[in-house]
Amino acid sequence: MNDERMPDHTTGDLAIGYRFSDHYHLHQPTIRMNFINITNEHYLSGVASPTLNARDTTGIHGNTISGSAPSYYIGGGFAALATISTGF
Repeated sequence: MNDERMPDHTTGDLAIGYRFSDHYHLHQPTIRMNFINITNEHYLSGVASPTLNARDTTGIHGNTISGSAPSYYIGGGFAALATISTGF
């Protein structure tokens, strides 16, 4: 019935890294940092269980069609990840 909507949202991510020169048996050691949702925006990321209509609606023959609200997925919060890698 198109009677329910999800609000828009904006998140910001940041990725930085550095590759070092060779050191002994380590070839191009690398360190990377990823920051996900740096503003810790709270948002709905998708519909978990869609329904036909969210609100009660009157059908074409005057019957009331009961509505039920859908369930939503909640978006992830702030996360920081670090990766260290090298070749041998």
